Amino acid sequence: MSESPREATPPFTEWFGFPVIFRTFKLAVQPGKMILAVTGLLLTYLVGVCLDGIWAGAGVRVYSGEIRQYVSGTEFERWKERRALADDQELAGLMVSQDAADSLDGAREALEQDRSGAINRLRARIDEKYQSLMDLDERREAENKRIEDLPEDQHEAERDRLDDALPEMVRKSRVEYLALMAAIEALDTQRIFGQWITHELHFARTAVGALLSGNVAARRFAETDVRVHPVNPFAPESFAGALANMGGAGCWMMRIHPWYFICFVLLNLALWSLIGGGLCRMAAMEATLDQRISIGKALAFGRSKWREFFLAPLIPLVFVVLVGLLMWIGGLGTAIPVLGEIFGPLLFPLALLGGFVIALVAVGATGGAALMWPTIAAEGSDSFDAISRSFSYVYNRPWRAIFYGLVLLIYGSLCYVFLRFFVFLLLVCTHVFVSWGVGVFTDRPEAGAEMNKFDVMWARPTFESLRPQFEMINLSRAEPFGAAVIWIFVSLVVVALHAFVISFLFNGFTWIYLLLRRVVDATDLEDVYTEEIEEATIEQAAEAAPAEAPAAETTPSEASEPPPESSDTESPPSSEG
Repeated sequence: MSESPREATPPFTEWFGFPVIFRTFKLAVQPGKMILAVTGLLLTYLVGVCLDGIWAGAGVRVYSGEIRQYVSGTEFERWKERRALADDQELAGLMVSQDAADSLDGAREALEQDRSGAINRLRARIDEKYQSLMDLDERREAENKRIEDLPEDQHEAERDRLDDALPEMVRKSRVEYLALMAAIEALDTQRIFGQWITHELHFARTAVGALLSGNVAARRFAETDVRVHPVNPFAPESFAGALANMGGAGCWMMRIHPWYFICFVLLNLALWSLIGGGLCRMAAMEATLDQRISIGKALAFGRSKWREFFLAPLIPLVFVVLVGLLMWIGGLGTAIPVLGEIFGPLLFPLALLGGFVIALVAVGATGGAALMWPTIAAEGSDSFDAISRSFSYVYNRPWRAIFYGLVLLIYGSLCYVFLRFFVFLLLVCTHVFVSWGVGVFTDRPEAGAEMNKFDVMWARPTFESLRPQFEMINLSRAEPFGAAVIWIFVSLVVVALHAFVISFLFNGFTWIYLLLRRVVDATDLEDVYTEEIEEATIEQAAEAAPAEAPAAETTPSEASEPPPESSDTESPPSSEG
């Protein structure tokens, strides 16, 4: 239970109380919250990879660029058919050109019988073909044998030319190899989660850039002498278009791969009901009482309220499905000849009522979904209270909720850009200084100009791409192990950047909930549910129970016995004689 509501804050203070949202950055970067967010992201990635493995084993095929085509809404099914034919034709051409098949017909037949096996054989053939060309020592040995077959007067000149040209020859072979492998990767079957997460991250960065540049809901066209091009408010490079593409990716997964979508959503909802509930609890305690609780206590709270966190987002969805099912049944009745045509239209107002209810719940759930978990974390209540409060706050103060959301969004975008630049600077400084030290003793001209051993183990990061990258073909001896270790540490740094976004959102949503609660319920920001209050209530009830215990424990036989005589009463002395 939470503390009793206090007197409402004056309206002027209510409207200008939003600066507390600017404390979100400080709260979000707390180590405990970052550790929880990183753990949640890694487990979410693991769930996606496992589901991808199951669906890929079942032969589900996903094409490169499929999500963007689906979101564009232009002949998606026909596009998939044309894309399948074009991919198979290009793969067949590669198989013939790399001697992995004798003819185009044979290559197409191999792809039809076992597409995955045919692609693996093509990769193996390219590896075999380019292995000797990409190895500097083997290439030098082969070129020396070629020079020995030339007249003796040309040996010295050819060897001098070879010393200068050999690194460039090896580098070109490696570039050709990588280009072939990249082409095969694009033509191979993609993974559902891999496509989805790549799409979402791309348009999340696009949304941040568009918002900060002011490109909110329109594409910027240059004026011509004839006319101004029409404005597309949902152009992919605009903020609204980026959000539409992010939402469209979820619709793609739900429609094209429904069972994958159900498994992915339920498993991640179960995961984040624990981790997200703990993050909201940590945010609520620090925002209200300025108390930092440990990860263990946060997870203990999330575990105790796990069912409430899990059911709160699902209940509105189940309700919408049930109302829609009733409307679907009504539609079946309307399909009955004659009777359906008569009674169906008469009952049509019920269908309109159902549509109104669905719209009401959908708007409330969309606007209030971010407030459900903070409600449980701050009030210690159940799923129905979370739904009731979130719907009430959104419908009672819609413009205030939108205003708080915009403040959080703009401030969060600025914080993300700043933190991304900081991480970029961290990685670049690390790479530059370590690379200078390694470059004193090593160089790799066959990998590229001014490249050294460290450069091939970890390519220099850019602001657009912070992920660690390296090419196995450029590594030798124990370098693959070192590159793998560097990849793990740099990946953790990049994951921490994304974890900040998760932590920031949970902390920001908690602040918005507390601000709306103060306005609608006249409850101070400092009021929060604590386990100590509940324990005190239980102790008071336990102390009151023994007072009634003696009366209940008295038995009828004990009540009927006469009281014992007083020890102070002495019997009279007996007479002798």
